Amino acid sequence: MENCMVLEKMRQSLLGIERIKRNDGRNQFVARLDIARSLGVSLGTVENIIRLRVKTVSAALAIQINRLHMSTIEAERARLENERELAIQFNLTLDPDEMDEVETLLEEARARLRKLASGKRGA
Repeated sequence: MENCMVLEKMRQSLLGIERIKRNDGRNQFVARLDIARSLGVSLGTVENIIRLRVKTVSAALAIQINRLHMSTIEAERARLENERELAIQFNLTLDPDEMDEVETLLEEARARLRKLASGKRGA
């Protein structure tokens, strides 16, 4: 049972990384290929974990996936904060709803990082 939970966590982490990469305009194949290269594994390995076609994931790979997930979220958070600062600096007219959306996304990214960091300490 515990192994299933670990696999699902790895799957969700990979899908989260993929989602962020796809927001940058990449398609699914390119996003997954980039993830595989970052992890040093084949594209098939990444796809098999996402599709839950594996029975186990090595501890080293699980740690790599977790680290990649955290660094991807951190990079996305930094990118969003930079965009917000640039908008403020250049006095761009932003729709208040858009600014609220950016603030919400930043807070979600911070919350996810806090959750990942607290889970790492508890492990």
